[in-house]
Amino acid sequence: MHSPFAAPSPSLDNGAVTESDSVADEVGASSLRSHRLLPLRGRDPSEGGRGSSSLELLFDLTFVIAVGVAAEHMTDMVAAGHIGQAILAFIFAMFAILVGWINFCWFASAFDTDDWGYRIWTMVQMFGVVVLALGLPAAFHTIEVGDHVDVRMMVAGYVVMRVGMIALWLRAARGSSTHRRVALRNAVWILIVQSAWVAIALVDLSLVPTFILIAVFGALELAIPVLTQGRADGTPWHPHHIADRYSAFAIIALGEGVVGAVASSRGALGGATGSDWNLNAAVVVVAGIGLTFAMWWTYFTAPFGELLRLRPRRGYLFG
Repeated sequence: MHSPFAAPSPSLDNGAVTESDSVADEVGASSLRSHRLLPLRGRDPSEGGRGSSSLELLFDLTFVIAVGVAAEHMTDMVAAGHIGQAILAFIFAMFAILVGWINFCWFASAFDTDDWGYRIWTMVQMFGVVVLALGLPAAFHTIEVGDHVDVRMMVAGYVVMRVGMIALWLRAARGSSTHRRVALRNAVWILIVQSAWVAIALVDLSLVPTFILIAVFGALELAIPVLTQGRADGTPWHPHHIADRYSAFAIIALGEGVVGAVASSRGALGGATGSDWNLNAAVVVVAGIGLTFAMWWTYFTAPFGELLRLRPRRGYLFG
């Protein structure tokens, strides 16, 4: 996970050109860019009009698949009466999905150059998300059965994602003297924690010991910002861009609510054509869309971008 403890790096007020200013000029000249490899020096955290890029939105689409698979299998387990196992499996799956997304989100906010190298390593992470999604059915099934947790395919996808992130952090370490220390620490700690996940995948343990280890390594995963930040400078993440990225993921999750409302209403419709409306079907549609709309209204009431700009040291808590 990216380390958002410190405030976004301020620009110098003595007229000097900072690394962020230099890269912002390079990145801003999109119409003239030849997509050569650019140094990942850090973007300007105060640049105007910063929002999600088309590449980031494409990246999010792979997470739509993963979230959808997790939601589908949770629904099947609940329908089968295994509610406790369904909730446990869904929390585990969403943790794996969200940690991978958060890592890339905070890094991209600080170092996105959109050159061909950056795009390739982003595509590698997209491959990893798809592999992780393909491993979710096995994990859900083994949790439902209660024998052990088969996370081999999930971890394989996670490894691919982490390879992409480590490569990007190493590029940032090479391209930015200001942020080299933080970048190297992130690369090292991501590698250490990923090795722990690989060990879980290779060792066949029963359900309880496996989830104890998952809890321990999950806590370590969330502690990476603390371990990597230390007394080093923060990276130049953009508060409004971060808020926009989280809003995009919120829309993905809320979209699953709409999909769920449609899927649930089908079961309430009678007749061979599924078009015989009744009170049950109407209630399901109204409740599903109403709940989704209420969650959207609640989330987007808060001006998260402005709050992060005013309270940048709350970035970790927000993340």
